[in-house]
Amino acid sequence: MASSRSNLTIILLAGAFFFASIKADEVQVNLDDNHHSRKLWLVTDRPKTTVHIDSQMGQGVDLVVRCWSSETDCGQQKIEDGQSYSIRFRPNVSGSTEFVCSLAWQGGTLTNTFYDYGRDIHRCHKNCEWIANTTAVYGVSWSYGGIDTIFPWIPTGSK
Repeated sequence: MASSRSNLTIILLAGAFFFASIKADEVQVNLDDNHHSRKLWLVTDRPKTTVHIDSQMGQGVDLVVRCWSSETDCGQQKIEDGQSYSIRFRPNVSGSTEFVCSLAWQGGTLTNTFYDYGRDIHRCHKNCEWIANTTAVYGVSWSYGGIDTIFPWIPTGSK
């Protein structure tokens, strides 16, 4: 997966000057209150997260997977039975990271959100696992005790 990093600068005027520069895993905050400058370093707890989509489609049935976010297109990959498609990323500091995936096989298609920070920070945290078979795609949450999400296939040829 191609990774991208972006810098975010926030300026807030509310009595005192507040400046934040966010890079990678740390936040630097410069406070200027009546010309007394202070620097405060905060380390964010944003471990890398991996989304796995495991194919259990059956012998001879290929699954085509493509995932993307607002910042990254992870590309399309054809996976065979027993193989997996994985993406690894660091959720953004605003907590708005989402990855949408489109899956297709000869019997159906589906497009859905396979990672949503608000839903998945407690559901699967650092390792979000999905299992695809010819019935549906199942989200596995060890935090919640097994399969907790089901995305049914839209049969090929239906609208």
